[in-house]
Amino acid sequence: MLGLVLTLAAIVRVRESLRTPPWFDEIYIIMVARQGFLEVLRTVSLDIHPPLQFLLRWAWIRLGGDGEQWLRSLSILLALLSLVWTWRLGRRLFGPFPAVFAVALLAVHPTHVLYSLEIEDY
Repeated sequence: MLGLVLTLAAIVRVRESLRTPPWFDEIYIIMVARQGFLEVLRTVSLDIHPPLQFLLRWAWIRLGGDGEQWLRSLSILLALLSLVWTWRLGRRLFGPFPAVFAVALLAVHPTHVLYSLEIEDY
């Protein structure tokens, strides 16, 4: 059952990812992460944002390129992992059915879906 819910969550997020253009902060992160590692560190040291997202994106770009959908795939992957962690916690605290129900609700919750698409990691 969890696999079915995760598949649904992935489909919803990929569909929305294809329909949503990047916004300014995402474009800025992409531009910074495209630079060399030392230049990323220098730029991040002058920025107000936490540096981890830039370093994660830098590594992700080196792994698979700097395409918008590829960069969003990291956020989608992390969001799907958060659903697995929610299921594990729910199963431990309340049992298997409430855990799957909670994950199903979170899988289609509009706020979770939108934040799952952000290139900027929250």
